[in-house]
Amino acid sequence: MKIKTEELRKFLTVAGQIKLNPTATNLDIIKIECTGQEIIFTKTNNNIWCKYSYACQPNAPEAFLINERLLNGVILTTKEYEVDITEGIDDTIQIVSGEDIVKTAKQDIKIFPVIQESKGDKAVISKEAVERIRIASKYKSNAINRTAMNFVQIGLDGIFAANGSILYYHNTFPLPEVFFDEEPLNIMRSGDDMFYWTSDAYDFFQSEGFTFGFIKSFVKALPYLQILQQSGNEWFNCKREDLIDFCTLVQYSKRQENPEATFASINEKVLLLKYQDKDFNINVSRNITIESNAPVLDYNFNVEQVAILLKTLPYQVLKFTRIPNGHYLVTTPEDEAYKGIIARLADKNN
Repeated sequence: MKIKTEELRKFLTVAGQIKLNPTATNLDIIKIECTGQEIIFTKTNNNIWCKYSYACQPNAPEAFLINERLLNGVILTTKEYEVDITEGIDDTIQIVSGEDIVKTAKQDIKIFPVIQESKGDKAVISKEAVERIRIASKYKSNAINRTAMNFVQIGLDGIFAANGSILYYHNTFPLPEVFFDEEPLNIMRSGDDMFYWTSDAYDFFQSEGFTFGFIKSFVKALPYLQILQQSGNEWFNCKREDLIDFCTLVQYSKRQENPEATFASINEKVLLLKYQDKDFNINVSRNITIESNAPVLDYNFNVEQVAILLKTLPYQVLKFTRIPNGHYLVTTPEDEAYKGIIARLADKNN
């Protein structure tokens, strides 16, 4: 079986995002299969499946199981266009790459799990929506006690994610109702439209030659539309890049794990951002230009969380509206379908 080096490299790069299941350590293998007209690579950890295929010259059907780490070593060191994989006479598999020859024990193909894929209707999720899902993935919680905040939620009302400090929402619709957790989000790519379908206990999506299957997640959805209906009367506009520069400067200066900063207006056109760490005698301040309709009151925020919000958004100008609970609703004139929220931190002096 001849395998194109670049196709295998492409697969291993994506499949490498799938973590080994600690209860199924025998699945540190890749299934490589020739159907006669197609080469198929498959990896699974019993929670998520990743499959990639490409057309090949007509050949005899065969299949091998090969250690993933070994395949990565071959790909990292070969300069050949193709790698040749054959079955040896002594119950081994031989991998030939130019002058390099690697032999490894043959494994029973029956140990590799089988997943049944649905052949039903597929819903199209545009590449723009996929990119927004990937942005939303930066906002989900990583807490051990799993709740809806550990997922990106998509559905008829759009794309939503929140971790308690920041919130992302985009009114992209209609979308199928799916909860994406860490594993599918890690392997999701935004280069092309994605096709989604479902079967029994599994969800599937397909993009750029890859097919992914993952076990459905059933969690209680957050009532995020109620949260996003909040509004206020006091607002200011500023350039996103100005805020990013301040957050970046603090991140390079700070000695604390979760630096807290403040902002308040000097006048209707200038906002003062400040960070202070008295323990290490560190002070960072920056004035930025704003437009506002009212004085901006003192506001405490988590620099790391706000930096995530700022650096993931594609917009140039942001509008911050103070809502009744003291948090800020974030919108932009460049995209009416987007909304975000950044949470206010309690004043340490109170």
